[in-house]
Amino acid sequence: MPRFLISIWENCSMSDRLRIILSLLLGLVAIALYVLGYLTQPVQAIIEWSTESEVGTVGFDIYRATSADGDYQKINETLIPSSGDQFTGASYSYEDSTIEPGVTYYYQLEELEDTGNLTRMPDTVTFDSPAGINRTLSQINWTTVSVLLVLLAAIWLLFTPKRSRPQPDNATADRVQI
Repeated sequence: MPRFLISIWENCSMSDRLRIILSLLLGLVAIALYVLGYLTQPVQAIIEWSTESEVGTVGFDIYRATSADGDYQKINETLIPSSGDQFTGASYSYEDSTIEPGVTYYYQLEELEDTGNLTRMPDTVTFDSPAGINRTLSQINWTTVSVLLVLLAAIWLLFTPKRSRPQPDNATADRVQI
């Protein structure tokens, strides 16, 4: 260990040493959480749609391509079952977590009816997968990072020695002479 670090450590108060040790431990916890995946979350496209009615609807499939007129591939493993009423419809969402950074994806919805008829919806939804720093920022689990920062602030505040007010040189605590 470099001599200047040893000198700094030897001149630290016990509360400063405790703050340093706890801060280093919290840093190690943060690194472990990052390695285990708790500080990041996968970037995903969330496809949402709603129906006004679902007369004869059995369910839905979602198709994805990397160009608007590209080769669309089904991405859901099983049919997304209809949950709506034939007169009022329902709202749905699907999370696509198999996206790559920096790629634009195009999604289409297909409805399966109880007659076996398939209807591909004409609307295409576009999703631009973030890349670089934008991807990193969108992957951060801000709740966990906030908790770690609050813990770090608490360590520094709890172990900061209380400073007493300086007393004037001629003040006495016991008596005052008249």
